[in-house]
Amino acid sequence: MMISAIIAVTFVENILRSESLSVYLASVAAKLSDDNPYTRLLAHLISLALITNSSRGNQMDIVEKIWNAMAINELSGIDDLSQQLTLEVLINQ
Repeated sequence: MMISAIIAVTFVENILRSESLSVYLASVAAKLSDDNPYTRLLAHLISLALITNSSRGNQMDIVEKIWNAMAINELSGIDDLSQQLTLEVLINQ
């Protein structure tokens, strides 16, 4: 597994155990548009790990905040997703 992904998962484990999820989520969302590409990459990895590791109750709130931070208006090309590499494939390369 890629070192950055391991770091992201460690961050997420601590975030989900804390009582300040909304504060940390706001911080991660702000980093999604950071000038530093490495900071953005880590923020995206943390976002993905937050979504996949959170409970159903928190999951939709997290997705909405990340969606808004990324300024996504629609999911275009949804039919082509099967042709793209998955994160798991990228991590294991």
